[in-house]
Amino acid sequence: MSEEKGTTGFYRSDRLNPHVGRARQIAKSHPEVARLFGTNMWTALLGLGLITVHISTAWLVTRSGVLLMVVAAYLFGAFVAHALLMVIHESAHGLVFRSRPANLLLGLLCSIPLVIPAGAGVHKYHLLHHEHQGRYDLDGDLPSEWEARIVGTSAIRKLIWLASIPLIMVIRPLRLRTIDVWDPPFVANLALNVTGLAMIFALTGWIGVAYLALSVLFGFGLHPLGGRWIQRHFVFVPGQETYGYSGPLNRVSLNIGFHNEHHDFPSIPWNRLPKLNAVAPEFYEELYDHRSWARVIVDFVKRRDMSLYSRVVR
Repeated sequence: MSEEKGTTGFYRSDRLNPHVGRARQIAKSHPEVARLFGTNMWTALLGLGLITVHISTAWLVTRSGVLLMVVAAYLFGAFVAHALLMVIHESAHGLVFRSRPANLLLGLLCSIPLVIPAGAGVHKYHLLHHEHQGRYDLDGDLPSEWEARIVGTSAIRKLIWLASIPLIMVIRPLRLRTIDVWDPPFVANLALNVTGLAMIFALTGWIGVAYLALSVLFGFGLHPLGGRWIQRHFVFVPGQETYGYSGPLNRVSLNIGFHNEHHDFPSIPWNRLPKLNAVAPEFYEELYDHRSWARVIVDFVKRRDMSLYSRVVR
């Protein structure tokens, strides 16, 4: 990194995306890695099952009080919502079906119980993140300058930022001025979400819809699962740009913690990422790895030398 900051400005690097070079080295040393590429259609069944469970739970909590609904959203709904986002993530990479429209349709369906029209956005902006990692004008995963300036190094403001992640991720793509937000997939996603939520409201009332919304706020924000947003690319060790997570929550998060492996080979579906690590351990064993998403949140919030600027731009 040519310029060390992290609290008053982004870390700046004049190096290429590190995943491109490592992927080439791994492919050269372990050509058998190519056998891990492909799709996993079982992910579609998982997604449809999660949709059914989530909406069914929204209906069940209508018979409970508001307090029990909130507890259910935090202890159960957050995990389902997060898993649905991971199914959308797999579909965005074309790792469920070989057909692009089929993958997009799965992403749109999975976004209905997430309340926000996340499917089309993930399909578009997440792929840009992979292709242009660290490019402020094209990588929507990077915090915006206004976010970083407002949050600063304050522990309280960091917590508020984390709790607001679902809302921030909706408006952050507006920064990418060269990308059309209102394209046909997004319009279709918005229409499908409005229609689907109207039907869910007719079935469950406001308590059921509130359960779904809180599940998203918790699962993507102030919750152990929210540590994922920090774990992936916030600089904890100088010189390392992407970080993994090897804790137990990988089992309910479609192995998203294998993040270096995923960025190196985004054509490998979630269930085979551990096999990549096993095939080429020498490329990953020296990288810093987080063991707890909750600990990631605590460290990020407490450390005065970390802020939303603790990301690498190039």
